[in-house]
Amino acid sequence: MKRKALFMVLSAKVKKGLLTLVDELKIEKGKTKEIFEILKKLPCKDKSTLIALPGYDKKIVRASRNIPGVKVMEAKELNTLTLLSFKYILLPKNALKVIKETFSKKD
Repeated sequence: MKRKALFMVLSAKVKKGLLTLVDELKIEKGKTKEIFEILKKLPCKDKSTLIALPGYDKKIVRASRNIPGVKVMEAKELNTLTLLSFKYILLPKNALKVIKETFSKKD
């Protein structure tokens, strides 16, 4: 049931245009200014944004922690409540694979 709710929320975000998919999310120095510039170019610039990464990235976590309304977490730790708490979701393409592997039915 939890898995179905998670996919329903992700599906609703896609339909409303609130999920942004990027090829990759990399920053050089781990500075807040770098991640702020990336977010400024996307539709999620001034709104609450969840960045779901395929794995832990120390630079992105450090750079985004000073931006109000932005949270970074690994894609394998996503849950329905967290997804509903943010207006926008920013996903690198690699994070989709992690979501599929983690939350797909295992027969």
